[in-house]
Amino acid sequence: MKRTILRTLITWKTEENHKVLRLRGACQVGKTYIVRELGKQFEHFVEVNFEKNSDVEYFFEQNLDPVRICTNISAYFGIPVTEGKTLLFFDEIQSCPKAIQSLRFFYESLPGLYVIAAGSLLEFALEEITSWGVGRIRSLYMYPMSFDEFLMANNDGSLI
Repeated sequence: MKRTILRTLITWKTEENHKVLRLRGACQVGKTYIVRELGKQFEHFVEVNFEKNSDVEYFFEQNLDPVRICTNISAYFGIPVTEGKTLLFFDEIQSCPKAIQSLRFFYESLPGLYVIAAGSLLEFALEEITSWGVGRIRSLYMYPMSFDEFLMANNDGSLI
């Protein structure tokens, strides 16, 4: 299935000074799907779902040092987390407020690492957090499938 937002994500990937990306949007619009599609363009892809992998929350309780956090995530999942080669995807991040707070430090400490955070209820979690990284995090909103995307998904692109 082709989504037009994928082009925006690919552009983000090619930016020299890319920021951490916060992918927003309603439930079931395809945020996880589209990040997984983008992940195919990286040498390594690590998906941390905070609802499914609740053990990972512990990595954010000691301190918010991204290097230490990435070392722990790499060991936990058995996948290298390397700047320039890895897309690190924090899904359902609203389940771990400390992870949301850590995002600003990823941009500062590991600028070559590609980091995307998403969550269906992320907007509510952000209301509770006093500081989440203004100027270090790019926000992108994902909408439900457009009619053109629907036509393409049904192999009716000629009707566009």
